[in-house]
Amino acid sequence: MPSENNKAEPQTPEPNLQHEISAHSVDPNLNVSQTVKPQGVKKLVIGIVIAIVVFTGLAFLVLSPMSPLVSPKPPGGPALSVGQNPYVYACSVFDTSVVAKTLGVSGDKNQQSIQTSHAFAQDNYKDKKLDILKTDENPTITSDCRLHLGVADDGGAKLTEIGLSLEQFTSSKEAKSSLEGMKTGSNAKTLPSFPDSMYHAPVSQNATQGYVQASVLHKNLILKYIAPLAAQDAKGEQIATQLDTITKDVIKRIDNKEGLMPKNFNGYTRVGKSPLIDSCQSVDYRKLMETFGNGSQINPWSIGAQHAMAPTTNKGKIPKSINSSCYLGYRTQTEIDSEKASTKKSKPGDSIGRFPHSLVVQTYSFANTNDAKKFLGLAKDNVKIEEEIDKNMKHADVAIGDGTLRVTTNSEGGDPSTSQTPLKYDVQTYYMVDGPYVYLFANSFVRQTQPFKTTDQKFTDTEAKKVFKVLHKARLYAERTVK
Repeated sequence: MPSENNKAEPQTPEPNLQHEISAHSVDPNLNVSQTVKPQGVKKLVIGIVIAIVVFTGLAFLVLSPMSPLVSPKPPGGPALSVGQNPYVYACSVFDTSVVAKTLGVSGDKNQQSIQTSHAFAQDNYKDKKLDILKTDENPTITSDCRLHLGVADDGGAKLTEIGLSLEQFTSSKEAKSSLEGMKTGSNAKTLPSFPDSMYHAPVSQNATQGYVQASVLHKNLILKYIAPLAAQDAKGEQIATQLDTITKDVIKRIDNKEGLMPKNFNGYTRVGKSPLIDSCQSVDYRKLMETFGNGSQINPWSIGAQHAMAPTTNKGKIPKSINSSCYLGYRTQTEIDSEKASTKKSKPGDSIGRFPHSLVVQTYSFANTNDAKKFLGLAKDNVKIEEEIDKNMKHADVAIGDGTLRVTTNSEGGDPSTSQTPLKYDVQTYYMVDGPYVYLFANSFVRQTQPFKTTDQKFTDTEAKKVFKVLHKARLYAERTVK
């Protein structure tokens, strides 16, 4: 990834991914008391994940895996639109095999990690269709997909990263106007087959690789890429040709309506006989949100996912695993009512103000139950060490499934450049073992008074058991539907 200090010119902003975490987000030596400064729901979720992602799991409830009643397909929610145009999911049109072949890099699924963020309204019971722009006051919305190709546990393989962000407008006229505005005053070139496009090369560079950014107009969409620049391609001519090829495939898939549903990564890779379980697309979040009380609402504007398909031992520190994570914000009915009654309204795009609670749902797949339990034991050992540093941290064993660890803590974080008052938040984390799987379930909330006071939404072990049932059914659904 390019560093923040080396971003491109403002005319071609980097795709707005929901989160930036490593391809292998497991480190038993991680300091769980550390806090990443939250900036909106994205940064809060990053903070939670980086702080506690190693130390959570869920337990096992015996249900018949053969019964279709216990593993139904989760509800899809309403069909999303951007004005009169259908909402398009970036990862559904950004094919890894086509991208890898075009860039001349490995297409091995066991050496991949994929990050995505997109709109999400699965918990919406009432609407068959939903104009996603009406859930906030922003004029556009994006969906994002970043591919990490050539991921290796020892770091020895060459890692190639390429990202696609689809900025979606209510009309093609607005999209074209936006692209023309980005071109103004720039020295950008165009891709060979797309006169309504622009790219800069190079626009940013890290220690090992330079990057280019490109934007292509298609109907009411602007396709925005951040792509690797080869050492021998200083002027970006080679990557421009490659992006031209990739764009043709992306547009074909958009026009074939392949992007109208989010991509489900269930079974993308395996460890032993245990498939990857997509923690966003396999879980019934309607049912899960009932645990928080009637009326609790997920932020429909964006959820984030990280799928680490490359089997890893984190350089020998943990049993071999793959994992999928889902990050989302939510608010309670009390907060919805308080916002309606408040005279101080949230600013457009203020996700953390409107949705001050966050959830992380992560599923680790191991080859067997013993490896899953070993992982839980390593997590517990590290928590004990961290408790010596973080006096607010507490842990306890819980009788759920094949073994569960509960960890609670609270912390402060904030960005001095944007806020004078540090953000205060509480975090509850459960690590639950379910056969060869470990579920991480983390619930947190920011303590705030404006635009409304945050509900003190904490979990009990009884409620955690209900969450486990939901996640166990997601496992059964995934196992039933993958080859």
